[in-house]
Amino acid sequence: HCTASGKLYLSQLPRRGRERLLATLPFEGYTSRTITDPAVLDAALEALRAEQAGVDDQEFIDGMIAVAVPITDAKGRMVAALACHAPTVRLSLEDARGHLPALRKAAKAMSG
Repeated sequence: HCTASGKLYLSQLPRRGRERLLATLPFEGYTSRTITDPAVLDAALEALRAEQAGVDDQEFIDGMIAVAVPITDAKGRMVAALACHAPTVRLSLEDARGHLPALRKAAKAMSG
């Protein structure tokens, strides 16, 4: 619930399954930025689903950001994620988002 790849995976779940899963997850706060409210997380997941990218803005580890894109099978189902992580002193989240086109290109080459 607080990593780029994990949130991307959750965003790809069918709505009903995601709602059931969010109702059972313990929402531990790893940093002051971790989303611990299921409704807020669900809204964020909807945005990530539309963007087809996961984002971690220091939600799992202070000072660390990440972006992730899906790798899909022949039926278009997410089977893995391709992610880029970096400490914030080296890469901002905005700059990491700038790498999404290259990540998407690489993920497409790996997809089935």
